[in-house]
Amino acid sequence: MSGSGTASGGSGGEESDDSYQESVWQPMEWHERMVRRKCTCLFCPLKKTGIEPILKHIHEVHNLNMLSLRTHLTVMNGARSERFDLDDFAWIQLVNYVRRTLTSPGELIKHFKEKEMPWDDSEYYKPTLRDDLMLQWEPDELAKESMVDDILMNSYLSPLEQLQVKIRKTEESKRLTEETLKRALSDLESIRQVAHVYLGTPPVQPGVTADIGERARVLLLGEPDVKKKCSKPFVEMPDPDSDDEEDERSSGRSSPAPALASDAATADADEESLPALASAEGEAASASASAAADGSAAAAKSEGDDDDDDDDDDEDDDTDPYFVSYANVAIHREMLQDTVRTSSYHDFIMKNADVFKGKVVLDVGCGTGILSMFAARAGAARVYAVDQSTIVYQAMAIIRENKLENTIKVIRGKVENIDLEEKVDIIISEWMGYFLLYESMFDTVLAARDKWLNPEGHVFPGKFTMHMVGLADPSLTGRLDYWKDVYGFSMKSMRSSDLYEAEVMTVDPATLATDPGLFKTFDAQTATVDNLEFTSEFTMVYHKDALITGLACYFDTHFASSEDQQQVEFSCSPKAPTTHWKQTVFILEEPLDLEEDGTIEGVITVKKQKKHHRALHVVIKLTLLDMDGCPERGRRRIQDYVIQ
Repeated sequence: MSGSGTASGGSGGEESDDSYQESVWQPMEWHERMVRRKCTCLFCPLKKTGIEPILKHIHEVHNLNMLSLRTHLTVMNGARSERFDLDDFAWIQLVNYVRRTLTSPGELIKHFKEKEMPWDDSEYYKPTLRDDLMLQWEPDELAKESMVDDILMNSYLSPLEQLQVKIRKTEESKRLTEETLKRALSDLESIRQVAHVYLGTPPVQPGVTADIGERARVLLLGEPDVKKKCSKPFVEMPDPDSDDEEDERSSGRSSPAPALASDAATADADEESLPALASAEGEAASASASAAADGSAAAAKSEGDDDDDDDDDDEDDDTDPYFVSYANVAIHREMLQDTVRTSSYHDFIMKNADVFKGKVVLDVGCGTGILSMFAARAGAARVYAVDQSTIVYQAMAIIRENKLENTIKVIRGKVENIDLEEKVDIIISEWMGYFLLYESMFDTVLAARDKWLNPEGHVFPGKFTMHMVGLADPSLTGRLDYWKDVYGFSMKSMRSSDLYEAEVMTVDPATLATDPGLFKTFDAQTATVDNLEFTSEFTMVYHKDALITGLACYFDTHFASSEDQQQVEFSCSPKAPTTHWKQTVFILEEPLDLEEDGTIEGVITVKKQKKHHRALHVVIKLTLLDMDGCPERGRRRIQDYVIQ
């Protein structure tokens, strides 16, 4: 249900060499983006590398203070009498409006003077330029990253604004200093608790200053006079029957290892071992530090390589027709108007509001944000709405329109690549495709589950079942016969291609000739990606004479993931109300003639196509059994199909 779209080209036709990985409100690797990537001026075709040169250019050439404008949207009428708070949403609209309408700096200033906001329209959420850095920079980040020199900052900001920036930087510095001090105190406390084991001193109580610095230095450096400076070791062995060990575990500290305690207890007999121990500890610490440094460098290189790969993937995603298709309004209208689908999600969330209340929710493939808004209405504390398609720009507008922007955070990106601020309690997604598995969206949900879901969390919907049923529909054979004579021309070569491609269609319940056979069940809490390629057996029972011309596959969806939740479910069976998923039909090249009561045994193999992983390759083997349960001669069928 989710994918990556691409923004349409606008004035200047800018094509970035890098991929559009994240939305403007969820930037990644901010510093590198702002410094290394091309940015086009808002008012002329000039391009420069990085955001800072463009800001200087606009200030010097077009006489417009963008940093001040971005910070407060100053009304530049000679007197700074009025200001408008320009949030991320309004800034996106303004930039896209200027680029699309070719507004001049003078015209833009005039709009502010006259308090006009012609860009306040949802159509300006969609970027005019692909990967527009002008949409992605933040004044606070510029100051925090020290990317704008003092001269630029002074020229852009009023004295009051400069003071505000300095205050923010001071507060941030204070916060970082306090965090560093807190970590240092914690480390010191840990050293105190461990040092007494090595140095033979009674355990130091938290908050009590002890003269252990010199002893620790001696121990680590292994000085010759260590015997003079270290008294007889003393180790307080833990009582096996006491709760101290459990208390230490719960407080995050480990109990002294028995072997270490034993060594300390016997140190009185061999004090000469202390310098050796100190030397060994020092060498081990040095080796560990060296290995850590090497490991960090290797990890950094590996991470860099991975980032390059992700960029390549996102570059492909940005132009993938699958992702682009989900930016179209028509497909979302169809899904929202599927009342079976949408009302089932609504009913389950509302009936289980106690499950959602106060929880953190991840909506995978959010589309227009409807499931996110259901979750917010049910009382979710926070909702992360993620989609790679440009439909997220519409989702932003919809969420603001319904005043839910304080609860729902919209992120454009692939779930596999994004960074969330926290683990989530619930993952909800409408990921199902035709034949349930077409589009491989389930893979993404499972990746999100493994990466972001708390151990006790839930994935909704929870379970899915797939079924096969035999069809006695003469029109299916007629579809193949069509190619014999097309306006007087033979097109029999098309017949095999038509037969090979499964078709999504609405099946007439009157054509059902067998009972359905269950062939696969998925549990969203436990399924793995490997489970999505499989071979399964199924059985279809028939009770009357019929000529089987095809098979229809459908799936059922069960929302609850545990018995204490109120169950809501829907079926895509031909006998159930129609959904936009309809049924997936496989036409048989040679029909099966059924007589009286009997059974058809089937084996289905489902695999992803190698060149197009969202499409499926399906092999179906059918065997007609006689009344004794034995295969009938000449009553077997094996056929290949694709779902694409």
